[in-house]
Amino acid sequence: MNNLITEPLVSIVIVNWNYQQFVAQAIDSVKHQTYTRWECVVVDNGSSDKSIEVIERAIKGDDRFKVLRLEHNIGHFAGAMAALEHITGYLVAFLDADDYYLPQFLSSHVQVHLSAIKPTAFTSSNAVMVDSHNNLISGGLQRFDTADERFTKNLPKYPLLLASGVTPEYYDRLMNGTYFGGEDLGYWYWQHGSSNVLRRELIDTLKPTTDGEMPFGGVDTYFLIPLSAITGATVMNVSLSAYRLHETNDWSRMPQFNGILAGNLDAYARNKILKRLLITTLIEKAEMLSAIINPSHRYFRFLEIVSHHSGEIVLLGRDSAFSSDRIIDALSKKMPFLVKTFGIGSVCQELRKIMPYETLCSVISRTYGGRRRWRVLLFLWKRELISRLKAVGRRMLQ
Repeated sequence: MNNLITEPLVSIVIVNWNYQQFVAQAIDSVKHQTYTRWECVVVDNGSSDKSIEVIERAIKGDDRFKVLRLEHNIGHFAGAMAALEHITGYLVAFLDADDYYLPQFLSSHVQVHLSAIKPTAFTSSNAVMVDSHNNLISGGLQRFDTADERFTKNLPKYPLLLASGVTPEYYDRLMNGTYFGGEDLGYWYWQHGSSNVLRRELIDTLKPTTDGEMPFGGVDTYFLIPLSAITGATVMNVSLSAYRLHETNDWSRMPQFNGILAGNLDAYARNKILKRLLITTLIEKAEMLSAIINPSHRYFRFLEIVSHHSGEIVLLGRDSAFSSDRIIDALSKKMPFLVKTFGIGSVCQELRKIMPYETLCSVISRTYGGRRRWRVLLFLWKRELISRLKAVGRRMLQ
């Protein structure tokens, strides 16, 4: 870039727990990035092995690194949230302690963030898969079809600026492999964890408001679905990081194959609890989110995408994401705002799309008292009856 413009600072967060055998390589991969304007916070989540010794030795003499030591393991997600107070970058990358970056990871993501035709809340690149000894297992798995008309090229032929570490020839490679996926796609077409770079201001918009203990789970599970439902996502069909497959992986312990959901049940169960925290937060922030989502009535579609997404339905059953008592309570407190903003008819219609009739009745019962409660419940019952009669009629005509 020219001397009049300063390149954006990228904050990298590494959350480590008992990965003494891997964390040094993760740190070393950050040091060897072709893009040099970064800072890195290494969070040690109360490790009981020699991780701290390894970390301190790996970062010695490099003041771009900070270490945040936690007394006990509070989970990957909570550890990452604790690091937010210690970083200042415009872009944020969460690198798992058992993964590592390839040298052009940061320069590629910065370039795409700065040059995207349709800027999005996060960028995601492909990843190779390696084992504990860095033997290559897989060259990556593209999660979308470039022939699908819903995906469009998202880099211009001639960029205004080139980020440090990006040559014109390499930019051409990025341009040919970078796509935009829209807000309404509603499925996971990007890579997991370490492959993503997020915009800080939107992390702050969606992060939990709770001061209490947070559930275990992944940063990607919490942030990427709602961010994609607001801005869409930019995906790069270029492998820029290495996902390590080993016996203690949280997400997957087998290679990625087309048509196979490679998660493990324990991880999905934890992420299900984290997802309920996410939905509660999105409801509690209804005023702010409905103000920034364009148009504002997409707020309900946004909730629908977040609540209905992902393979956890296959693994953990079809119980509603809104069945939590805490979520029902949060929604009942926001009902007056939603009704004032969108009208009772629209609110009931939209909420019925994403939750069972009985759950919606529970929300209404907690929101209103006296005659108002019964009027709204009667209104809801009439709409439900008409909807079910129409459904019966359609089935009879088939």
